[in-house]
Amino acid sequence: MARHVFALSLLYLCAGVRLCGLPLEQFESADEIASDVAKASQLQSRHLPAYSVTRQYTVKNSHLKAPAIMQVQLTYKPGTGKQFKVLSSRGVSALTRRALMKILETETNDSRTHSNPSSITLDHYSFELDATEQSDYKLRLVPRHKSKYLLNGYALVKRPNAGIIRLEGRTSKRLSFWVGQAYVVQDFSEYAGFWLPYKTRSTATIRLVGETELSIEAGEYRFESR
Repeated sequence: MARHVFALSLLYLCAGVRLCGLPLEQFESADEIASDVAKASQLQSRHLPAYSVTRQYTVKNSHLKAPAIMQVQLTYKPGTGKQFKVLSSRGVSALTRRALMKILETETNDSRTHSNPSSITLDHYSFELDATEQSDYKLRLVPRHKSKYLLNGYALVKRPNAGIIRLEGRTSKRLSFWVGQAYVVQDFSEYAGFWLPYKTRSTATIRLVGETELSIEAGEYRFESR
């Protein structure tokens, strides 16, 4: 049950933030950059074409003899959302399988709505410009309220196209009574002009079980011709 709660609570952090690029050079403040990132996310959501990708879900814990691995095919269609098909699994117990299937089911349902409690917006965060480099900005993320879906950490924003290339931080609230705060690292890459997640790693300590890691790695995104 504890592992189920851990995996489900990490869903919105693992599912990915949809972003695309807009110029950033004219902006001076962290709030202006964050506002542009939010606008870019909305723009990408409207123009993102149908695609498919294979993901590998891996659960690691010292109590497991070997990592539990599940290969899943994800398909996305505008107006319809996401669908998942399990291709294979190895070392996945019944409890772990139920937890992973709940993640897929919830992400499927969430893709059909406009709600995202982990979105990088001014409603959820205050921002500070931590550093500026030739290739990116580093934005400090300070949650406006405690939530298991919001990170106390930072975002790396790619110049000049406003794509988030990394999110990293600790959840601002415990995930549940059983699970402490999770540390999350999510990396994005640009595919055909769209910024999509290719690797996510989340770790948290579970009562009676210890530290547990959930990682999600994406293969190549295959887009349907428009």
